[in-house]
Amino acid sequence: MSNGDGGGSNGDGLGRRRLLRAAGVTATAALAGCGRGVRANRVPGGLRFVNERPEPVRVVVRALLEGETPSERQPTPLSDTVTVEGAFPVPAETTRTNRNFFPQPGSYVVEARVRRETATGRIRLYETVGGGLGADTVTVRVGTTGDVSLSVSEVD
Repeated sequence: MSNGDGGGSNGDGLGRRRLLRAAGVTATAALAGCGRGVRANRVPGGLRFVNERPEPVRVVVRALLEGETPSERQPTPLSDTVTVEGAFPVPAETTRTNRNFFPQPGSYVVEARVRRETATGRIRLYETVGGGLGADTVTVRVGTTGDVSLSVSEVD
C-alpha cells in the first residue's frame, strides 16, 4: 500500500523528496552568488577604490545602517552618527580594496569624501549562505579632474 507520497510503503519517498529539496536549495544558493570562486565581483560586501589621479589620496568612507521603514531612513549627507567609518590611503593611479567594511547585512547610506569632494549612495547587503555579506560592492572612483563618484555593483 502506498502512503501517497509517490514512494514505497516505508516512507522512503518522503526522505528522497527532502534530500532532493535540500539539494535544490543548495544549488540555487550557489548559483545566486554564494560561491566566491565564480563571482565576477571579488569584493562582496566591501569597498573598492579606484584612484585615477597621479598623486595618492585619502578617502574617508562613512556608512549608516538605515531603518526598515522610510520614516526611519536618514537623509544624506550623513550626520555625525554613523554605523561604521574608515579612512583609506589609496596610492596614485591604483585600485585598492577593503573586504570587511560593512559590519552586518542591511540597507546602508554611504558617503565617500576626498578633501572637500563628497559622493553619496545606498547599498543593500544580504547575508550569504556560509557567512559573509552579499555580492554588492561600493566602488569609490577618484577622478583626474578632482571629482569623486560612488557606485554600487550588483554583480554576482
